[in-house]
Amino acid sequence: MTGVPFFSDEENARRKRRVLTEPLRLGKGEGIADLDLIVAADFRNTPATHAITAHPSGVKIRNVRILFETDVWQPYWGRPYHDQPKNAIPSGCSGLNLAGTTGVDIDGLHIEGAPRFGIEGWDVAGMNLRRYSATRCGVGAHFAERAGGNQSWQVDQVRVWDTWGPPGGYPSRVRPGGWVGGDCWVSEGDRISLNRMEFSGEMFVGAKICRGSIVTLTDITTPTLMFQGSSTPTPGEPGLVQLKVRGLYLNAATGYGDGADTANKLQISWTVMAQLDGGYLIGNGKDGNAVQVTGGCHVEMRGFTIGGFNGERGKGNPAHALELDVRDPVSTINEDFETANRFPNQQRILRRAA
Repeated sequence: MTGVPFFSDEENARRKRRVLTEPLRLGKGEGIADLDLIVAADFRNTPATHAITAHPSGVKIRNVRILFETDVWQPYWGRPYHDQPKNAIPSGCSGLNLAGTTGVDIDGLHIEGAPRFGIEGWDVAGMNLRRYSATRCGVGAHFAERAGGNQSWQVDQVRVWDTWGPPGGYPSRVRPGGWVGGDCWVSEGDRISLNRMEFSGEMFVGAKICRGSIVTLTDITTPTLMFQGSSTPTPGEPGLVQLKVRGLYLNAATGYGDGADTANKLQISWTVMAQLDGGYLIGNGKDGNAVQVTGGCHVEMRGFTIGGFNGERGKGNPAHALELDVRDPVSTINEDFETANRFPNQQRILRRAA
């Protein structure tokens, strides 16, 4: 399964070609529109390692594609930038950098072939991101928190497919001789709304939604999904609270990689308080539970069709629709889980792991 960018025929006709041999830095109040930005094979190797860097005061992007010309970076993955060819795309290069940026307004952006992240951001406030797509990137988009945190986002229409990664990973089928990449989407933050997201093809996980509060997702289609209170949990950390999901459509067969083949397809862990309403979780005949809830999480899940998870989760452990970890810190699920959802083609429904 593959995707296509969101552009109309009229938008495709308007774009002009521009070749980048060094990073493009957008100044205060600057924006770009109607461009095909080609990151050339001789893109200058710099410590910045971003094709475009936005000014902290904000950025406006309309109808732009960022296209990395070659994948010659693959043999140099993981080396320091000064130990890579001086006139080649560095293996740590990302498409767009949003560092402490306030006021992000993007409508129509496609990134293809970035070795690291399509978008890399941290401490991003006031973001309106619409019609974003990416493919053949290490990770489709990655938003972390450092000092100020991510907050106040409206995200609508995201499509990422076929991430590519460094040597030694899961073998790629799309690119023979290559390897499957990382996640399609990773984010954490407060007051975040994510809508109409689609992830497919080669990847590790479709999306990881981490630490934050008042996070809502509507209509997400993916082969795998993780909700995590924190990637590095510490005592007293609030985790991921007030998470609401309406319309989760998970079909493991639409993905390929270690996550789709062997992992739990919906992983909820580390102090997550979640309400999930409506959708389906369909297995692909391979391994992994449909859902695992662990690490002091409290989840309500209703209106789902769950089936096809009849393999193993770890050697000798039969897979279930739900594995609920009742060890300290205890996790909980709504008492009517088994009657509030449907389980066609599902041999085992609930396992309490103690």
